[in-house]
Amino acid sequence: MAVVLTLVLTVGLFALGTPAAGAINVAQRRVPVAGGMTHSVLVKDGIVYTWGSGAQGQLGRGEDVTQSEAPEPLAELNSVLAVAAGYEFTLALRFDGTVLTWGGGDWTPREIPGLTGVVAVAAGQADGLALRSDGTVWQWRQGESPRPVRALRHVAAVAAGGAHFLALTFSGEVYAWGTNAHGQLGDGTGLDASAPIQVPGLRNIVAVAAGYSHSLAVTREGTVYAWGTNTYGQLGDGTKEDRAVPTEAKGLTKVSQVAAGIESSMAVTHDGKLYTWGYGEYGQLGQGIDQIAQVTPKRVELSGDVTPVLAAAGPHHAFFVAEGGALYAWGRNRNQQTGLKQASAGGGNVNRPQRLTTGLASDETYLTDGLSEASPWALTELYQMHALAVAPPMLWDRYGENVTRAEFTSLLISVYEPVKKVTVTYPSAVKFLDTVGHPLETDVRKAHHLGFVDGTSETAFNPDKEITRQEAAKMICAFVARVQNQSRPATPKQPLSYYSDAAEIAEWAAPFVEYAYENDIMRGTGDAFRPLSNLTREQTLAIVYRSIVKYDWTV
Repeated sequence: MAVVLTLVLTVGLFALGTPAAGAINVAQRRVPVAGGMTHSVLVKDGIVYTWGSGAQGQLGRGEDVTQSEAPEPLAELNSVLAVAAGYEFTLALRFDGTVLTWGGGDWTPREIPGLTGVVAVAAGQADGLALRSDGTVWQWRQGESPRPVRALRHVAAVAAGGAHFLALTFSGEVYAWGTNAHGQLGDGTGLDASAPIQVPGLRNIVAVAAGYSHSLAVTREGTVYAWGTNTYGQLGDGTKEDRAVPTEAKGLTKVSQVAAGIESSMAVTHDGKLYTWGYGEYGQLGQGIDQIAQVTPKRVELSGDVTPVLAAAGPHHAFFVAEGGALYAWGRNRNQQTGLKQASAGGGNVNRPQRLTTGLASDETYLTDGLSEASPWALTELYQMHALAVAPPMLWDRYGENVTRAEFTSLLISVYEPVKKVTVTYPSAVKFLDTVGHPLETDVRKAHHLGFVDGTSETAFNPDKEITRQEAAKMICAFVARVQNQSRPATPKQPLSYYSDAAEIAEWAAPFVEYAYENDIMRGTGDAFRPLSNLTREQTLAIVYRSIVKYDWTV
């Protein structure tokens, strides 16, 4: 739910301008719509719109406005990128990385002090979450000061349930903390956790969502896993039995994104289909009937040429944004939280999606940009790299595929030359015979001359071999050292005790793995580095983009 709105992804719902000269803009994740218990919030062209109940100030329009039956702007708020809604409060993320909040008895939007560099927000029943550009997560209860969530780093996305919380790392692992009475943390124990614990059995996750006491995760392949309370079938496994560990939802393939209400769930597929399941008494399943329980996912039939690209859920009402930018709403409407006054003047529930507004998207949506196959967590970095125009064209599709040695080398040269404002020259003598005539021969020769890369033998580079993580660590660290005018890493200062598989890391790679760890350039997955596994294209682009941001390079 937007309460738990977990869509930390950046989608192309707004045009992304080319960053201004100077420091690179911090990555921004944009969520355009969110639903609280009795209110809703939308951001369009940087302006915030609110509607529904404002009894606790959650509309942000002062004590005189306690109800609004349709979206109305908060004209004084601009440059807003993303929104989130708790039960009775609202969050807004501004372009400068600061966060505003209102509601919960506070009638005026105010900036949360000390919270900067934020790239995504989420809201639970009474808690807010903020993901900062350094990959750390901060949490606070309304009226309190934000505090860092211990032991969380390299986070790509966050989600907030009723009183439990999820974090998705760049490496595709999920961490959970908070209340666990119904198994919503997924560790099989039912015990609450004050600090994040890794959800076992989940790998290559690309999106997460959290309901009041259930959780959802999407794998790279598009499979959905769910765990927690299942009273109304919100886990989608065909039963009403609670699950304390992740269980596959039935009948779903090629899912790109999920959202969760209090006791309901939604999924959007890569080909634009919308599925719902769980509790539907208020029409929030969008199936045309009010039903208590739907235990397996069922497709929502939409009239006309409508293609959902993003879904969001309030506790008992829901939204999706269609290709082209139209916003659809449905579900509980007692407080006009759907905004569909023309459809239900008496405040009646709406059991099928109806168009609320248009114009949320430019013509350049993430579908037309070719990003529909990218992981939600990676969309921000991919958009920013695209805007910087420094990524080689061959990397702009098939983001889940492994990157090759030559492709990775080409990416480094594509960044190095504009950062250093040079065109690299290289000796005429050919070093690696297997690169002669290769499309990326020039970039390989440049990178070898600069000392970024080595061959796999004296005369071979093996350009089309998929790069391993330890090879990538060596290349990226040698690249960073060269750009920063530092010495290349030498012998490790200490054993790599922070990785459980340190013994598997090659001796030649150990200095670079340590350098990458200490300088927050590239880390392992969990407590392991997995030196011989590969990197995908989107992981590679994200690593390089984070280096651009970290070192404040101008390209």
